Amino acid sequence: MDLFDFINLASSSHIEDNAYSKIISNWNEFIECLPEEDKQLLLAIMSKCYFKYRKSIKAYGLSDFELQIALLMSIIIDQQIQVDGLV
Repeated sequence: MDLFDFINLASSSHIEDNAYSKIISNWNEFIECLPEEDKQLLLAIMSKCYFKYRKSIKAYGLSDFELQIALLMSIIIDQQIQVDGLV
């Protein structure tokens, strides 16, 4: 476990990162349609992975598409690390 596991990352009110805000804004319509429990889970995953891999995500580019792809890749990498830890 790391520090991100102990912080409530579902609330992004404390976050002042333009790229992160842009990502959340782009996903907002999808997020708002989710049940509350799923919404909190998705926001926590997105926050954790964004801040863990922030330099890599921003290095790829700052267009909406580039940020989305880089975030999705960071989520896949993080999930694979967790799966490998269970094996």
